[in-house]
Amino acid sequence: MNLANGLGFSFILRNISGRLNYSANRTPRDALGMFLMIMQKNLTQDLVGFLFNVSQPVVSATIHAVKNACLATFVPNNLGVYHLSREDALKKHSIKFVNDVFEKPSNCLPLIMDGTYFYIEKPGEFGPQSMTFSMHKHRNLLKCMLTVLPDGYILDAHGLYYANGGSNDANILKYLLEYTDLGLYQDEGDYCIVDRGFRDSVDDLKAYGIDVYMPSLLKKGQDRFTIEESTCSRKVTSCRWVVEAVNGRLKNVFKFFGAVIEAGYTGSTIRDFCKIACSILNKFYPPLVKNDAKHNSLAKRMLEKAKTINDLHLELEAKKITTRLPSEWLKVAANSLPEFPRMTMEELIVQVSSVYQLKMARNYIEETIEDSGWNVLVHKEEENLLRAKISSRFQSNKTHQVFIKTDPSKSGLDAILGHSCTCKNGLRVVGCCSHRAAVSSFYYTKYFLSQLTMII
Repeated sequence: MNLANGLGFSFILRNISGRLNYSANRTPRDALGMFLMIMQKNLTQDLVGFLFNVSQPVVSATIHAVKNACLATFVPNNLGVYHLSREDALKKHSIKFVNDVFEKPSNCLPLIMDGTYFYIEKPGEFGPQSMTFSMHKHRNLLKCMLTVLPDGYILDAHGLYYANGGSNDANILKYLLEYTDLGLYQDEGDYCIVDRGFRDSVDDLKAYGIDVYMPSLLKKGQDRFTIEESTCSRKVTSCRWVVEAVNGRLKNVFKFFGAVIEAGYTGSTIRDFCKIACSILNKFYPPLVKNDAKHNSLAKRMLEKAKTINDLHLELEAKKITTRLPSEWLKVAANSLPEFPRMTMEELIVQVSSVYQLKMARNYIEETIEDSGWNVLVHKEEENLLRAKISSRFQSNKTHQVFIKTDPSKSGLDAILGHSCTCKNGLRVVGCCSHRAAVSSFYYTKYFLSQLTMII
């Protein structure tokens, strides 16, 4: 735990010791140790009892006492919409990059929301079985809704909720807006960043004067996003990853939530454990994101790119350059294409605007080289226009076509004149899709894969 230096442990102990009694079986210090061992190491109560030389019922009663003490004294000061004012949230947890990307003034407060799952053992009764069974995950689980500030600070942990269809993300948010003060926390003009699962609650948020940013949805009959839609999605994902990182940190630090929770723990107990865990993360763990000059320059570049169009896509359509005429293309081995511009790792990250794309690029490269080798095609008439075929990771019988136009006389980012791909996000001008990133990454350097492993 980040309490390894003892300061955090001592701080919590001082907070709750007044509500924990000494007994013949354990001291308040032992009680807190038992509780944290279960939370962080996911040890069974029997094993904890063996380590502290007490019986399992004593352990159960002890963690119940510690839980109640933490809920009374520690949690209210570190979690919930009442523990942190909107002004303090702006002052202490605002990230300039987020407001810059959405072109919002510095006095606007964004909230990032997402649900996380806690897998549980199958309940013995039929009612709880059906209520906790998720048709999406095909497992029994309970859902927690996290509301996170841009630097990863957890404003509140809502729930828990059942996994049935009525408890989807949108319905949970509607419930929170109606029955809690979440909707009153933000001022008019503030905004929420959410994923597509909240699409049915967008109007409810807007009724409070809160703007909503969500990845775009394909319309009926639409096979890929427009440039504007892809740009909107890229802005959202560049900021929304924080809540995913918080979910990961919660389960990595507290193994109790990362494993299948034993049936002996009730839903209310799991809920209380979650609130205590989130409070500990807020109090003792550093922010996931900090204001950084690199982030500010990246936001500026993203906004500049967002105002451009995909020139290469328009050129391909105007000149009717397609993949259906094999005679227009000359197949060459990937290693015999020396004129493709080389970039530094920093330039590569700036170009794709996301480490996630680089992760996917590594997987595409490894799979393509292993299966069939990497080959590209060069257009016979259009100078410095190349095409690469990359298999879809979702459909085995589908391939995506990546087009890239370069200028050999230039270097780095300036050498890429344009790019386009036939995938859903292929027209993106802010960053690029994973297929396009795979091509640039392949030509980055011979030690790309080893370097990428170091930064991801």
